Amino acid sequence: MLDTILGKDIASYVRGHRALVICALVLAAISSIFVVVPVYLLQPFVDEGMKTGSDPVAWKIPWIA
Repeated sequence: MLDTILGKDIASYVRGHRALVICALVLAAISSIFVVVPVYLLQPFVDEGMKTGSDPVAWKIPWIA
């Protein structure tokens, strides 16, 4: 199947380095998770002033306020 998709030259290289390709795909998935998760973690702290762009901007941190 790899021969059909990638061609014989590239398919033999990919077959020989299968673990590296899998590792690269796993690391890419993990990095995409680390991009999305902080957005959801910071969302409760965003003040309405930050959303509208009006002054003053304040952080609402529940355990300090």
